[in-house]
Amino acid sequence: SFIKISPTVGRISPNTIQTNIKSVLFAPHADVPCPHQGVSFLVDETAMEKAVVYMSNSNHVGGLCWLHSHNIDTTLNTYQAALNIANALKNDRVHLAREIMVVGAHFFGEDHVYPLLTG
Repeated sequence: SFIKISPTVGRISPNTIQTNIKSVLFAPHADVPCPHQGVSFLVDETAMEKAVVYMSNSNHVGGLCWLHSHNIDTTLNTYQAALNIANALKNDRVHLAREIMVVGAHFFGEDHVYPLLTG
């Protein structure tokens, strides 16, 4: 089955993590009587294509380095906003991301890994 998580734009917020945990872990397991079990959190980084992407669900631009993207407004609501993002890239106030961090959770006794966060 397909699991949809909220991508992170800029710094990782507790709200993003909470939203993803609720939708990915709690909602699918709500009707399953489950004894207490352990959880492993898995974290890895992988290379990504250096490109700006438009994320229509949040009306933001993604693909920017999360360490610096909070320095600019990544909301894409006007032509001027697009020019501002392009100028920030040109002037090195922000740069394209090279890697993406992925965090997942694995319940002991299951054969699945549930993605929780990308940033």
